[in-house]
Amino acid sequence: KTVYNGASTFIYDLVPFSTYNITVAAATSIREGPPSSVVVNMTEEGIPSPPTNLHLSERSSRSLMFEWESPLLPHGIIEYYLLTYRGMKTLNPVDDSFSAAKEKVANGTSMEVKGLEPYSEYKVRVQAANGRALSAGRMITGRTLEDVP
Repeated sequence: KTVYNGASTFIYDLVPFSTYNITVAAATSIREGPPSSVVVNMTEEGIPSPPTNLHLSERSSRSLMFEWESPLLPHGIIEYYLLTYRGMKTLNPVDDSFSAAKEKVANGTSMEVKGLEPYSEYKVRVQAANGRALSAGRMITGRTLEDVP
């Protein structure tokens, strides 16, 4: 309930991507008049919370499989997940592209990253995206398995 002495007001602290039923009633010091017709309004999408339960589910010498759960507070419709990864440590001599950040888009809550270097460590960040913004990221580190000689 918001009380205002004037012709207009703002309603604050609303939850993003939520529906509200709004009515207006005039009041005097004696009593409140009848409410207006209900106006239904939806707030805009907000920034989603990060994905949850990010974990490494499978690995091989050349790939890592990551899984996660949807954000607890999506504040809209999650359209995709952005997975950013970069090489951190490797025993194999590789070029400068190993440590450069690379991005992949996932439409679901898992992704296999292929074409990695054997027995190498990778740092991975997963973010959720709705129509308004990207969430903060969840980070994990994974290591590929050794390869056959």
